[in-house]
Amino acid sequence: AFEWREQLQDTVMPYIRNGLWREGPYKLKFRTVPDDMKPAVVHAGERLLKPKTGSLLIDDFEDGNLVNALHGPWSAQMDANKLGSRLDEQPLKPTEAGALGSKHALGLRGHFGHNQAPWPYTLLNTPFNPSWAPADLRAFTHLRFQARGDAKALDVVLRRQVVSDYGDFHQSATLTPDWQVYDLAFADFKQPNWAAPVPDGFADATQLIFQPGSRDDEDFWFEIDNVELH
Repeated sequence: AFEWREQLQDTVMPYIRNGLWREGPYKLKFRTVPDDMKPAVVHAGERLLKPKTGSLLIDDFEDGNLVNALHGPWSAQMDANKLGSRLDEQPLKPTEAGALGSKHALGLRGHFGHNQAPWPYTLLNTPFNPSWAPADLRAFTHLRFQARGDAKALDVVLRRQVVSDYGDFHQSATLTPDWQVYDLAFADFKQPNWAAPVPDGFADATQLIFQPGSRDDEDFWFEIDNVELH
């Protein structure tokens, strides 16, 4: 069935006349895709290799400083959006006791602001090298660490260079007041549903981030220790 509408004369028909109904030689051509519609390109960075032990230590904090085992710094950040976020016990420093009797751990305490636009955040982050350049994590499949906290969600983020809208790959763990081991598969890190999707894979990881999740105008605390890739 075909329904003729007058507006087709000036909209659809010119394209048909110059395509399927065109007289004379016809060569099929694909139109050029605009740059802003092209799929994201993943630029692989320095490849991190898996040691013979099977695990690559990012940090156990036993040296008491804020430089990880890959020579990248740890830092704490929060929004400046006047939504009530606050970081306590600043400047950032390792705690006096860690998991399972170790000397140190690292964490954040504070207040997470009103969960509304322009959106609050508080986070603890570190890169995979001192220059904050992308790193290729494809030799590994899991992130393992120990953590404890306020019995709510801890969001763990693997930020990638290819993501440009903060729609980062993340997954959540539920904290307990006692130290627990968390072993998170890379395959379970997903972008939020509002993000512009990019190809899976961690060839261009730039940061590891720990942040309180599922909060709205409330206090939070968490500590992490013995962070490693395997």
